[in-house]
Amino acid sequence: MATHWFTPLDRSIKKPIMRNYLISFVLLFASLFLGLWLITSKYPAFFLGGDEQVFKAHLDYIKDCDTGDIAIIGDSTPIAGYLPSELGPKVRNLGLVGATPVAAYFIVEKMLDCQHKPKAVLLSFTPYKFTYEGDVNNFWNRAVEFNLLSYRDLIDILNTSRRFSNKIYFGEKSLFDLDAYIKSYLYSNKFPPYYMGSLLGYLKDAEKSGSLLWRNEFNHRLYSETRTNKGQHFYGTLPALNPKDTRALESELKNFEISSINDYYYRQAIRLLAKNNIATYINSCPRNGAAAQHFPDNLIGKFKDYLHTVASEEKNVTVMMPEIEIYPINYFGDPSHLNLSGAKLNSERLRTFLQTTPHANLVFTEPQLHPQNLYLEDRFNLDHWQQVKINLNYLYQPTDKLTPPALKFAGAGKVMQFDIIDGNEEGEGRLNPPPLPKSLKRNTNYVASILVKNNHATKIEFRLLFSDQFDGKISWDFNSHSISYQGNAGPLNSGAELCDNGWVRLWVRGGTGPVESQYEAPVISLGNANNQSVYLYNVSLEEQSYPANRCINKL
Repeated sequence: MATHWFTPLDRSIKKPIMRNYLISFVLLFASLFLGLWLITSKYPAFFLGGDEQVFKAHLDYIKDCDTGDIAIIGDSTPIAGYLPSELGPKVRNLGLVGATPVAAYFIVEKMLDCQHKPKAVLLSFTPYKFTYEGDVNNFWNRAVEFNLLSYRDLIDILNTSRRFSNKIYFGEKSLFDLDAYIKSYLYSNKFPPYYMGSLLGYLKDAEKSGSLLWRNEFNHRLYSETRTNKGQHFYGTLPALNPKDTRALESELKNFEISSINDYYYRQAIRLLAKNNIATYINSCPRNGAAAQHFPDNLIGKFKDYLHTVASEEKNVTVMMPEIEIYPINYFGDPSHLNLSGAKLNSERLRTFLQTTPHANLVFTEPQLHPQNLYLEDRFNLDHWQQVKINLNYLYQPTDKLTPPALKFAGAGKVMQFDIIDGNEEGEGRLNPPPLPKSLKRNTNYVASILVKNNHATKIEFRLLFSDQFDGKISWDFNSHSISYQGNAGPLNSGAELCDNGWVRLWVRGGTGPVESQYEAPVISLGNANNQSVYLYNVSLEEQSYPANRCINKL
């Protein structure tokens, strides 16, 4: 007789077990899905890219009714291209990366819910963002994902799209437009499948960084930096573009044609501002000269004509002159966005224009922008700094061999030559400033900067150090003209600017903590110190986000 190792289950027992397995699986899946939905709806900083936190900083200004006396609204180019610290005491930068004039209307609408309203608004969009091609990009994955557009707003845009026969956002009309209503509802309520691209991007970043919290931590730093800079944020951080990589979005256009829905919401934003007695200024941020060679015929002319047509047909709106400029590639950090040099020049142009308007009292005068350099006293100029490394034969002295770079405001001190002669190959030439006479302010941002020019060196390092609080260093490679970061320094708080005649300005920004902090800065280092030589000029330490001075370069 055969031996049975198990007794077959009775069918009456099998059914409840299978049912329990199925119920458990459904509950597990539902729990995971609801958990994912909770993350997409409540914790965007964990998985969305940094652009979301930049715009969250802008939305929080609006929610706090802290929109300043002058508000700048537009796409990412004015976010990078206008420095509130260079414009006026109450200027806020409130744009949205990838935004079209459609988004601008809803930013204005939310801003005007506040009792305190700005006295003037600058609407600044690149020509591309007015076109049908500009409609396609970044609507769902920026304006909706980043909580600008609610379900009500999306239905408003849906109805307007149907009125203008615009199929870009919602496609062809179906029975009762049900699919458009459902998509709008689910997307605006953070339905997880619509966010899978961002979630997968988060997982890739987590794998690369080795931390599930890396993106969250970076996003919070980005949010804090954006708030510190009154809404301003750089997208491209190169000191100059690579001449082989200069194509901006307008370069991809076959022709320039204004989208009807963009024109409609652009004018609606202007009318809403006029209804609230708020002056509107309109323009576009500069485009890079290399890319402009590939723009469609007469794009710039057609765009200027469009701005002037709007100004002539709408109330309380003025075209900022010049309407759009072409800058050289050394003013751009990427093909579309200005770097610090470009942003300082662009901000100066806007400030100069506003000084000719009824809102001149809302912007800084030139004396108010004069650098408040803590090193202006003679004993803190570069000629009082000291070499601190032993076993190095060095030379550190003023020189008349070359002219300092042209600066907006007069530089401090003399050009100094720093040479390491027959030094230790493993050593490091290092200069330290004398100690400041008093401690720095608590919980305050300071930016250190210096102008350097190569004589015969490979690399120079510039460091900012606050005791037990901040230690950041940048390295400038004279051969590759590239920058690298160490410690607390990074693209958000440090950089390099190219000036004429081979000069480079290096800068690092850091903050003091809640206790008194003494500035300790082995500021200038020449690595691999054998036979290195550089020129140094105009060292600066200032209580603000960016160095106040700027090089006057040829356009």
